[in-house]
Amino acid sequence: MIGTKALTRILGLATAIFFLPIVVFGQDKFDNPLGNNRTVDSVIVDIINFLLGLVGLLALLAIIVGGIRIIAAFGKEDAVTQGKKIITWAIIGLIVLSLAWVIINLVTRQFLGAG
Repeated sequence: MIGTKALTRILGLATAIFFLPIVVFGQDKFDNPLGNNRTVDSVIVDIINFLLGLVGLLALLAIIVGGIRIIAAFGKEDAVTQGKKIITWAIIGLIVLSLAWVIINLVTRQFLGAG
């Protein structure tokens, strides 16, 4: 079993080896990680648009799940009602998502000049 003193030395050496390249390469010219013509505003807009697309995909998946529940219900009224509720709320979610997308794009174009 490794002792506490030896473990401390090993962790210290591993930390030094890990951070050494950062110190050595930190002296080079630093390029913009966002790209040549990218700003923080445009990155934020891209992230928001990605998240809105992801939520839209989840809403479409909910519509599919609701449809499958209706098909698999085999005439059971409770399962059909549950499938219809899933589809209804997914469509409401898509409407809210569309309105959020419009509002976010208007705000970012008006105030940030991005989009």
